[in-house]
Amino acid sequence: MVMGPCGAVRPDGGCEVRAHPVDVADFRDIIAPPPDWSSRVEVVERELHRRYGHTPELTEADEQSGRIGRLLRSGQLTSQVILLRAASPARA
Repeated sequence: MVMGPCGAVRPDGGCEVRAHPVDVADFRDIIAPPPDWSSRVEVVERELHRRYGHTPELTEADEQSGRIGRLLRSGQLTSQVILLRAASPARA
C-alpha cells in the first residue's frame, strides 16, 4: 500500500487509517443539547428550506431524517458515538 495524508491508500483509492477506540457512548448516554440548540437548528433548517426547499435532494433528506428519527425512537435502530485515536506507527 502507498502511504498518503489519510494513512494507507488502498488500490481502489480509499483510505485505511489504523485507529483504536478511546471511548464509546450510546445515544442515551449523551447529554441533552444546550437550551438554545433547538432555536439554532430551526434557523438553519429555515435557511436550508428557503434556499433549497424546491430541490428533490432536500425533500429526500427531510424524508430520510424523519425515517431515521422514527427508527431511533422505536428502538429499531440504535446509534453510538465512537471516539477514535489514530494509532501510532508502533501500534499499527
